[in-house]
Amino acid sequence: MTDFGRRTVCPECPECPECPVCPEVVPNVLPKTGQTIEYWPGDDGTYQAGWEGERFTDNGDGTITDNATSLMWIKDALDPAINMIDRTWYDQVDHIEALEYAGHADWRMPNMNELMSLIDWAFTFVLINEVFLNAQDIRLQSSTTDGMGETDWVWYWSGWYNYPEEYEKTSLNKSLCVRVK
Repeated sequence: MTDFGRRTVCPECPECPECPVCPEVVPNVLPKTGQTIEYWPGDDGTYQAGWEGERFTDNGDGTITDNATSLMWIKDALDPAINMIDRTWYDQVDHIEALEYAGHADWRMPNMNELMSLIDWAFTFVLINEVFLNAQDIRLQSSTTDGMGETDWVWYWSGWYNYPEEYEKTSLNKSLCVRVK
């Protein structure tokens, strides 16, 4: 099973995840922030830690694979085929989980960590990475309920203010769609 921050383990090979021949072994590491300049010794520009190589792959079917996390995303947040309109959180979860797109029927709403992994920190105003269409200027729901006991509240990424926020689950917003590749 692949999950953000872990490795895929091949059930046929006792050497995994170190086995160099198993095609199922896919490293899942945190993405780089995008900072490439060292402003002070020891800052992120010094180490540039994170995923090496091409971060995203356009699959040519309306989806994007995040090579750092092994998650597949729908490329266009407002693709008419997914009918992504403003809905309450409850209705949006149901809508996404019933979605069939690009030959897959296991779509779900991303959690807040998965959503934040798409942030491109290389800009003054941090944004959802621009490889995703129509995802920068909208409020995006996550599946993460408030951890302070407010079970009617959920975390969102605000494309208007460019930071995470909490809102009531009854507020009307959009979401991205994700699945494990």
